[in-house]
Amino acid sequence: MKKIIYSLFIGTLGLTSCSDFTDIKPKGSNLLQSVTDLEMLLNYEFQGIKATQQQLLCGDLYPQEMIPTVINRPNMTLTKIFTTWDESAHAKEQLDLTASDAHYTKFYEVIGKIANPVLLNIDKADGDDALRQQVKCEALVLRAYFHYLVVQKFAKAYDPAYASTTMAIPYLKETQDLLATIPQLTLEQVYTNILTDIDEAISLGGLTDEPVNQMRVGLPFAYAVKAMALMSMQRYDDAADA
Repeated sequence: MKKIIYSLFIGTLGLTSCSDFTDIKPKGSNLLQSVTDLEMLLNYEFQGIKATQQQLLCGDLYPQEMIPTVINRPNMTLTKIFTTWDESAHAKEQLDLTASDAHYTKFYEVIGKIANPVLLNIDKADGDDALRQQVKCEALVLRAYFHYLVVQKFAKAYDPAYASTTMAIPYLKETQDLLATIPQLTLEQVYTNILTDIDEAISLGGLTDEPVNQMRVGLPFAYAVKAMALMSMQRYDDAADA
């Protein structure tokens, strides 16, 4: 019986032209043609991103260890740098302590593989316009948020006195050529881009009060990101409004 089924299978393959299997779009072309296709990208599961360092840098919490022990260790560690907000060690010693960084890779991966592909294709995708606006707004918020996480760890703390002259990180837009070198921007430029993306997402009106699921973002999340960015910029009254 197995031989008969196998023979039928081989025979079926023989009736199919090889070109049917190779007639696919070139590598790198967009295969997501509809709004619902693009929405599925937003269900990305954010796993493999250890949050403790980012929570320290964004001021949310301290690590679950003895703080006096952490800050009095004779050897410099990343936790010690972040717990004490040691700017000089952050600039000089962080690179030596981190040969490669999973946060940098993961954060830009979300920007480059989730947010920007959505933003590049959403306006020309087929589908419901209300869902289109929601998906576009969520992608803008994700791009702003993950750039905020990158700049918190890999640039100096924002200070209006030097923000316009201090180089920070690249801000990756959907229209940029990924094969070209993406230039670093100043702290001021990065935070301006973050606020621009957030404000556009809020003004378009597509964000829901409740997120679709635990992987998705809604309007309260957008306002939270805006408030965090404004606090980092020392614009405390504006942060309170957000």
